[in-house]
Amino acid sequence: MAIEINKPAPLKIGDRYHYTLSSYDPVTITVTVPTVTDTDIEFAIESIAREHGATGADVDDAWVAANLEGLSTLDDLKKALHSQLEHMNSHYAEESKAPLCAAELAKRLNQQVPMDEIARYRDQLQQAMRYDAMQQGVDPDQYFAQMGIDQVALDAMFDDRAAQTAGEQAALSAYAAEKKLKVADEEIAGLLGLSAADGEKVIEQARGMGQLEDLRANALNMKAANVVASECTCTYAHETPAEAEARSEQYQAMLEMMRAQDAAQAEGAKDSADDKGEGPDLKLV
Repeated sequence: MAIEINKPAPLKIGDRYHYTLSSYDPVTITVTVPTVTDTDIEFAIESIAREHGATGADVDDAWVAANLEGLSTLDDLKKALHSQLEHMNSHYAEESKAPLCAAELAKRLNQQVPMDEIARYRDQLQQAMRYDAMQQGVDPDQYFAQMGIDQVALDAMFDDRAAQTAGEQAALSAYAAEKKLKVADEEIAGLLGLSAADGEKVIEQARGMGQLEDLRANALNMKAANVVASECTCTYAHETPAEAEARSEQYQAMLEMMRAQDAAQAEGAKDSADDKGEGPDLKLV
């Protein structure tokens, strides 16, 4: 998302910026529904294998029958995964409506988003991406290197995504203000995707740190996103073969990186055992 330099700065009251939109009418979007590719299936099998302490190479008919209840063969697993992924893709299409609507809404901003706001979202996005990568056992730097993304391109990607996110959140806050949307404490957990118990903890923590209004603002933007999505004009289209191939290439790169990490860990374990003098249990006869 290009930063608009010909727009005025927003009004700032206290520590909050206030924005307006050129129109508050419903937006029009097109939702792209992914297709299920062979690489999707391969990546899912690799993920399932890792949950059981194995790798994709270990998954055959015998492994499936021994480890996956209700399935007997690798072909059974692939068919089940295909069906599950199709369902997930349909769910993804619906879930993508809100962010697509927010992106369209951001095009209507009357003001430019200040650089300090963009920098704040950049930090948040970078931390979140690194956390997600580590949760999946993937080193972020190695992943981007494997994808052929150097530091300059990586910085540009973060800058662009931060500007887009900041613009979307600014637009949603403008919409919420115009429509006079409100968020009660009991709504915060659901809007932020938290359980009631977790929501209470987060609210109390935010209140104790003086950040309850920031938390409420995030929930309010989510409420605005849901309202905008519910009122939008939406059409659906399947992804093109080129789009499916590009997505498959990303998954394939992740698979290759994961397997390379496995090989490096196995080699490291072997070297460690050799250094300790460990080896096959040989017996003289």
